[in-house]
Amino acid sequence: MPTLMQAFQMSSSSFSSIINNLKPDLLIYDAFQPWAPKLASSQGIPAVHFSTSGATIMSFFHHNYTHGDADFPFPAIYQRDHEEKDMKARRESIKGKDAAKEGLELINVNFIWVVRFPAENAVGIDESLPEGFLERVKERGKILQGWAPQTEILAHSNIGGFASHCGWSTVIESIYFAVPLIAMPLKLDQPINARLVVDGGAAMEVLRDDDGLFMAEEVAKAIKTTILEKNDGECLRAKAMELTQKMKNEEEEAMNEAADQLWRICTKNHDVVQSS
Repeated sequence: MPTLMQAFQMSSSSFSSIINNLKPDLLIYDAFQPWAPKLASSQGIPAVHFSTSGATIMSFFHHNYTHGDADFPFPAIYQRDHEEKDMKARRESIKGKDAAKEGLELINVNFIWVVRFPAENAVGIDESLPEGFLERVKERGKILQGWAPQTEILAHSNIGGFASHCGWSTVIESIYFAVPLIAMPLKLDQPINARLVVDGGAAMEVLRDDDGLFMAEEVAKAIKTTILEKNDGECLRAKAMELTQKMKNEEEEAMNEAADQLWRICTKNHDVVQSS
């Protein structure tokens, strides 16, 4: 991430030249171009920030920044002590990953597991898993390394749950396809995203020990509740379907409203430029 941010910082002068040549009516930028709105403003171009995270985490961070330790006004949205420490240190627990593997062995369900490794630390699947794991789960598990067609998998009628760290795009896709989440958040916006979906009734969060580490038994318990248990599992699926219908019913209206707002910004800026 630091290398990526440095690359974006170095591109600001080139981007300035592009803006000068194209003279766009509107600039849409994200968190990786913090210099973009100032540059656009210097040339009289309106700028809109596109957040790749959800409104909940943005609201939570803003509250935390402006009000310090004051409680967030929505009690269901919170951070546990270890998550606050994690946010400050931005460190990730390796033991938590091992719990996922062990949890899958404890519960007899079919699964697809996608594993990814940083390019500089690339290893084979065999090396990253407990000895004999592939042999023990070969009749019920498929393990993919690298990229996987996530939306195609979620859209399949046989998918009963999605164990995820709860990045925002994953949360959106899971809800869109009415798949309950088995939430295993690690860092940044993930814990808040998980609380949001749990509060909405479409997810179950895997409990941790006192040190904030995932436990294999709790991973297995959350999977069992979501996939195998009739009452709780059906409630999760019903709520996920309810949220899906709500999202699909409102998506066209929301997109049209966003487009209308962008159009107003562009036309307002044109009026200001012409009057000056």
